[in-house]
Amino acid sequence: MKNFYIFSGVNKSTYSIDYVDEVNMAPKNPKSISISTAVESIFNALWKPKKPLQNVKLMAFFYLIIALLVSPLTGHAQHFTPENTGTNPIKDPYMFHVMEDNTGNIWMSTAGGLTKFDGTNYTNYSLADGIVSPFAKVTYQDISGNIWIGTTAGISKYDGTTFTNYTTTTDSLIYDRINTICQDNNGNMWFGTASNWPGTVGGVSKFDGNTWTNYNVNSGLPSNEIYEIIQVGNDMWFSTKYGVAKFDGTNWITFHTTDGLVSNTTYAIASDNANNIWIGTDSGVSKYDGTSFTNYTTSDGLSDNRVYDILVDGTDIYFGTENGLSKFDGTSWTLLPPSGLASNKINSVSKDNSGNLLIGTAIGAAKKNGTGWIEYSTDDNGMLSSSSYAIIVDNNGDMWTSGMAGASRFDGNTWIGYNQKDGLSANYFWSMLKDNSGNIWLQSTSDSSVTKFDGTTFSNIPLPHHYEECSYLDQNGNVWLGSYWLGGAIKFDGASWTVYNDSIIPSGRVYSIMDDALGNMYFATDNGIIKFDGSTYSNATVVPNGYYSELFRDSHDNLWFTGYNTYYKYDGTNLTTFTSASDGITEGSCNDIVEDAYGRIFFGTNKSVDMYDGNSWTTFSTADGLPDARIFSLGIGSNNKLWVGYSAAGVYSFGIPVANENLMAEAPTKIAPNPTNGTFQITPQTDHGEIEISTVLGQVILSKPFAHAKTIDIDLSNYLNGVYWVTIKSAKGTQTMKIIKQ
Repeated sequence: MKNFYIFSGVNKSTYSIDYVDEVNMAPKNPKSISISTAVESIFNALWKPKKPLQNVKLMAFFYLIIALLVSPLTGHAQHFTPENTGTNPIKDPYMFHVMEDNTGNIWMSTAGGLTKFDGTNYTNYSLADGIVSPFAKVTYQDISGNIWIGTTAGISKYDGTTFTNYTTTTDSLIYDRINTICQDNNGNMWFGTASNWPGTVGGVSKFDGNTWTNYNVNSGLPSNEIYEIIQVGNDMWFSTKYGVAKFDGTNWITFHTTDGLVSNTTYAIASDNANNIWIGTDSGVSKYDGTSFTNYTTSDGLSDNRVYDILVDGTDIYFGTENGLSKFDGTSWTLLPPSGLASNKINSVSKDNSGNLLIGTAIGAAKKNGTGWIEYSTDDNGMLSSSSYAIIVDNNGDMWTSGMAGASRFDGNTWIGYNQKDGLSANYFWSMLKDNSGNIWLQSTSDSSVTKFDGTTFSNIPLPHHYEECSYLDQNGNVWLGSYWLGGAIKFDGASWTVYNDSIIPSGRVYSIMDDALGNMYFATDNGIIKFDGSTYSNATVVPNGYYSELFRDSHDNLWFTGYNTYYKYDGTNLTTFTSASDGITEGSCNDIVEDAYGRIFFGTNKSVDMYDGNSWTTFSTADGLPDARIFSLGIGSNNKLWVGYSAAGVYSFGIPVANENLMAEAPTKIAPNPTNGTFQITPQTDHGEIEISTVLGQVILSKPFAHAKTIDIDLSNYLNGVYWVTIKSAKGTQTMKIIKQ
């Protein structure tokens, strides 16, 4: 049977080859290959030589034929490629919740999906199995043996054979993002949800099997963000983002720091045999005896003040914290670190049917077995975690992504993972940045520090506050970090740190940072856009006041502000508005923005990628091979490849074709010294783009994106003397120059 070979453009140097069966025309084993590989494939298919193709003239002839036959495409010709594949049977090592059912199955709610382990085999559940969403946050077994799964898209009930789904669309569920599940003594199911920004949606839903009853802040809850629900006697108790609530079926009572609670951010709640209420917060533990609160912190023996789960086992109480498992027997504290595991962050604490402790951590689940632990997650050859909260490309062209289990580095073939065992300050990193010296900065949500990687060593730098929300490299090479936890912003000028807090940024919360061509800084805050000229601040009036998730300065010095369902572009004089209704951008909010070397701007949203080429918008979604999940991060890599990172679906790549390339740059780029002994500087005449260094035979030896850089240092000391090509790709065009190393 014969095969046809179909080629389609992916980017300038890569094409997609499909082997198509002659009879049914079905593609067989599609894959992306280089042009040189494609040439050899055709030659070998047609002539089948006994030796590899070696004749240079014949090779050149085939390159010419390929160049004439194929050209970059402008449509959705090539699907995004998942790059996060590995061999681990567990979908993701980050465990939100772990429990054992009454038949001995262990259910793991991970950042990458729902996994069941029956003692021998792992089962991962997908949409094809009928679950409402594979991205589970919590599982719960009711008195009838049904498994209830709370996901980011609703609720599924699994009876062992069939899934029954409940959502806000098909039912009266108050919100689809489920954090916690509880069944009361009357058989009612209670569901606590997350909330939207700014907290107007979400709360609690009660389901009696037929009717839904919803509760929110208007009912008496202190917050619509619910972390845990329990029943004590006839009362329902709720731990929330802004305090604790008790509900007797008619009346609500709330508890806050003014009542003695150690903190209003209450993650966990449990009751002991004496009906004392134990509350885990971001600042310690509170015990409520019905009259007053007693508080415990690290000064009393608690391993960490951030407490995510509580288990009561007779007279012993276990606390899962940011830094290990603590046990309190009523008198003294004992630290039970999960020895042998990669992470001390304990998100979930429960017991199996034999009474063994079962924990879920930031990097795996484990069962206590005597003095040791049995681990249910192992390293594999893929990403450490399927969560990708930030993406950068280093000076070697390697893609880095950070998530819930550390940082992962991909060189195009192999993944390397880094976590606390390798010297990182934590395992959970929200934001990353590459500075002008090529250092990688990683911002942790777990502690008040930032980690810097110089290419060899990780250095953990203590900071006066949590600065994890965003990062930015300004045109002078200063590193800026923004805080979600009311710390404002902090700047590193290469020698010292400067904090900009309440006097500069009134709300203290910074979602995104950028500068303009004049050096003014812009901060997206709860109070709108704050403009800072170096000495005074003011509310930026170029855009309407409101919430903006991302700020971005493009290569033409346009300033971009992304709000809900609306993007704004400001060119210094005129403000252009793009909306989902009139321009086709994706509804919702934008989570990241990047620009490629051709001036195309990409916006990562909760549903898809929007691309703006300066004239029109193009949307890439599930039809192009992207998963139906929330996009958190974007990056531009070698050969102008677009990287797309998800909150729970890993990383995908796509070489998006260019319709037209302007090969004439507007102004010459300067290179000095030339000739060089190995080190030289490039002064680009564009603000944003990518530099490629290649041999005279076309082999790329260095690829380096740049942004807002006045000069770029290049070092070819380790390469042979001779002639090299320097290619600058930018929105202004592509320019190639010669450099001589001697």
